[in-house]
Amino acid sequence: MKDTAAEVGGSTDKVSKSKKDQTWITKIYKKRVCTTFVEDSSSNGALCQCGEKRREHCSVALGDYFSTAIVNRWVSAQHSSEYPTDAFGEVQFAGASKRHSYFLRLSCSTRPSTIYNLMTNHWHLPTPNLVVSVVGGEGRAKMKTWVRELLRKGLVKASQRAGAWILTTGLREDIGRCVGEAVRDHSTAASSDSLNTVVAVGIAPWGVVHNKDQLVNPQGSFPARYCTRDPVRDSFCLDNNYQAFLLVDDGSVGRRGGDTVFRTNLEEYISHQRTGMWGSGTIDIPVLCMLISGDTGMFERVDLSLKSSIPWLVLAGSGGLADFLTDLLESTSSASVLQSSSECDSEPGPSMDLKEKVAERVKKHFPAESENNKLVEQALSIYQSRDLILIYYAEQESPTDFDTVLLKVLRVSVGGSPHIEELKLAVAWNRVDIAKSELFNGDIQWKYKDLAESMLDVLINDKSQFVQLFTENGLNIVDYLTYGRLEQLYGSVPDSTLLYQLLQRRLAVRLGTTAAVPTAASEIKSLSKLTAENLESGPMADITLFEVSGVLDLLLGDICQPFYYDVLGLADICSKRKALKRASKQLREDRSYKDNRCLYPWASLFIWAVLQNRSEMATFFWEM
Repeated sequence: MKDTAAEVGGSTDKVSKSKKDQTWITKIYKKRVCTTFVEDSSSNGALCQCGEKRREHCSVALGDYFSTAIVNRWVSAQHSSEYPTDAFGEVQFAGASKRHSYFLRLSCSTRPSTIYNLMTNHWHLPTPNLVVSVVGGEGRAKMKTWVRELLRKGLVKASQRAGAWILTTGLREDIGRCVGEAVRDHSTAASSDSLNTVVAVGIAPWGVVHNKDQLVNPQGSFPARYCTRDPVRDSFCLDNNYQAFLLVDDGSVGRRGGDTVFRTNLEEYISHQRTGMWGSGTIDIPVLCMLISGDTGMFERVDLSLKSSIPWLVLAGSGGLADFLTDLLESTSSASVLQSSSECDSEPGPSMDLKEKVAERVKKHFPAESENNKLVEQALSIYQSRDLILIYYAEQESPTDFDTVLLKVLRVSVGGSPHIEELKLAVAWNRVDIAKSELFNGDIQWKYKDLAESMLDVLINDKSQFVQLFTENGLNIVDYLTYGRLEQLYGSVPDSTLLYQLLQRRLAVRLGTTAAVPTAASEIKSLSKLTAENLESGPMADITLFEVSGVLDLLLGDICQPFYYDVLGLADICSKRKALKRASKQLREDRSYKDNRCLYPWASLFIWAVLQNRSEMATFFWEM
């Protein structure tokens, strides 16, 4: 029983995918190539505004359909075309560790849903409990020492505890390099039994990647060998400390900003997905942006995210746009912000007093900028969403308290009861220490329904300390565990386990899509050879206690009576064939038992935990 249970709970071998298996990527993901030459006046006609030479283009943009107007501005959507991507797979960095990173060249118009699916289901990056998008930077200027310390001791450590993704450019310059070094240092110092790893994802414009030709292979690279030395002007090397790279192609070469809209859309899409395995968490994935310095080109980036209700953490004292926003929000009160609308106006707008103050501060912080009016309008738009911005004085606070800073930022973007939302965040990040000190210190009277809402998340995602905390503070497991919830727990088993495959095979037998396998030895032997392609992947919505009973019978044999037959109304049947026939009919017509309380809740949970090798949780259930 012990060996079999270990085999059931363990992961099945992953079959390495060949290049042929990966060619489906070229059918879904595209690259962009500039096809229409739009002259760059500063190059004497030699270069297009996309950055490529004249001879690389199929046509020249001379004017409109009537040849009455010269085209003087290059637009990716109008002057470039999409073709199947020719750069994807895995990359190995020469001279670095043997660990491979995933990469993909993709069009800037790619739907975020397809990318998120690729990252979680095909690259197998763990579903994030938090996403921190770090933006800004000081160009080629050296990053301030205290900012480096904050990234290393604050951001990366907090991200590891929370099970977060960190998004940057992933390039070996400025913020991308500093975050990469912080991830590397933390990974080196972290213990091997850490529950979470820091997932760093680089999102950069394809056109600025140095040595990008080394990544090009229409059949995919497994891996591509990539050299990181001697970048030329307007190009940057990929940083080897990132797990994945999304190289966004808008058809330009050597231009920054082509990834801005895609990255903003991806952040917004992720913010509407659920935390936990199979999206079993009780909250949407928290997403926040962290601004370090930043030039005037970042105004649009900040404004876009705020319009999607993504909160921002601004590092005061880091320079550039961060200091401008700090000055603006601190010196401008909310009073007299809006002027009364006239009879002709439908909505009130910013007051003249506010516009003057904003214009004054734009001139103060960006004296060399010529397009002041445009910056003022963008700053006013940002100011309207000031409730989503938190100014952080890192030089005055310890980086070790960064977890609580993240909680403060995320509070402003969630609705409902603040205590319940904080509990959901603590559960998502598996921070039982925060829950005990902030939420279960005796100041809050928790109700059963408040805890029950998060209990399924706690069980499915193996957070045993929260199970104990909840049961000690008002959650009665007898009231909580119904047979329907028990079926949900078995339906959430990870698809990488043999238990998942055993349950799916039993489900297929009941549904009549496959023949029953008579013996335990033959079934386990046959299933151990299956891959994810043989059985459908995903949460098993139709799993019932009948399938659970069948798996337990397979493992235990005839040493005990069949499990859950009394619940299913099969207690009077001895023949397995007759039980299958009746269950197939009954479960299609009536599953009213789902709302009944489980008679032996702790024992049922104990068996469920043992079958998944969750020793800590199983031990607690055994004690109970």
